[in-house]
Amino acid sequence: MLDRHTVQSRIESWVRERRISFHITAEVKQDLRNHGASDELISLLKQFEPPVQPEPQKAAAQTTQPEEVQPQTTSPLSGESISTGRQAGTRSAGLKTEPTKTSPPANTTAIASWKPQSSGTQRALYSVAFVSPQVGWAVGDGSTLLHTVDSGQSWQPQRSGIQQHLYSVAFVSPQAGWAVGDRGTILHTADGGQSWQPQRGGTRESLLSVAFVSPQVGWAVGSKGTLLHTADSGQSWQPQRSGTREWLYSVAFVSPQVGWAVGYGGTILRTADGGQTWQAQSSGTQKILWSAAFVSPEVGWAVGGEGTILHTADGGQSWQPQRSGTQHHLCSVAFVSPQVGWAVGDGGTILHYSR
Repeated sequence: MLDRHTVQSRIESWVRERRISFHITAEVKQDLRNHGASDELISLLKQFEPPVQPEPQKAAAQTTQPEEVQPQTTSPLSGESISTGRQAGTRSAGLKTEPTKTSPPANTTAIASWKPQSSGTQRALYSVAFVSPQVGWAVGDGSTLLHTVDSGQSWQPQRSGIQQHLYSVAFVSPQAGWAVGDRGTILHTADGGQSWQPQRGGTRESLLSVAFVSPQVGWAVGSKGTLLHTADSGQSWQPQRSGTREWLYSVAFVSPQVGWAVGYGGTILRTADGGQTWQAQSSGTQKILWSAAFVSPEVGWAVGGEGTILHTADGGQSWQPQRSGTQHHLCSVAFVSPQVGWAVGDGGTILHYSR
């Protein structure tokens, strides 16, 4: 019999590869039970349901947000922000959609300059990293690896030399960077991506996030609680005991000693000794946490399924939910200061935090 983590892995790959949408209705749930599915498997499947979209009249009522979180949705046609709570692509070309009367004033134009850029690929892109306003990289499905030197006006493919999907990319300088992906894939470049060399991580588990705090010191996390550490630029990677078998989707460090990893079922782990030991923190949620960002050893955020946003001001000893105003899954979060940040997610959702 397959264990829960194996089933989870297969479900995630299945959903991701096929871009499918489904809802576990009462009828579907009963049919699954009739075919021998356990309540645990049904509950696992429900984690991957897309959120139910509100009726139009309800959506307007939900546009009132707390002062610090301003939902915005970008149009794929113009990149301009459109009405709060709507999915990208719901407006016609050339038409401007005015905010509803209940839309929040003020910061709704804070990031109105978002515009689409041509990547030259139809592949899904999972991660992006910039080392300057001009120079950056993006990675995604089918070993996709793109590079720009003109702020994204043009993107050039780079040869990764592999076939696996790439899920995360991190750079510490215009020359030195890493990308991680399926089946324990770790790639390193020392020449800005002109060439990428595989590194041996010692695992076949999927690696879903990578982070470096210096050219030498970094971490990667992934499926089944996998957690790897390097202190020599990836020439060698050592496993660290995470203490969990849950999938870890994001890792973030504020120093060579202090960091966090987040993942499935509301998992949050913290280390204060460079990953030698990891302690579980109580998130107060069972939702998948897709991403975490910290601006200091005390202040950080985590985002995840169905609009989940969590905030800590005490290094994760306590986590408080914040209202996002959306039911869309939030896939990534980034902060430039304790006062200013963004979260992005399904349906073209962009949330801006300001205080």
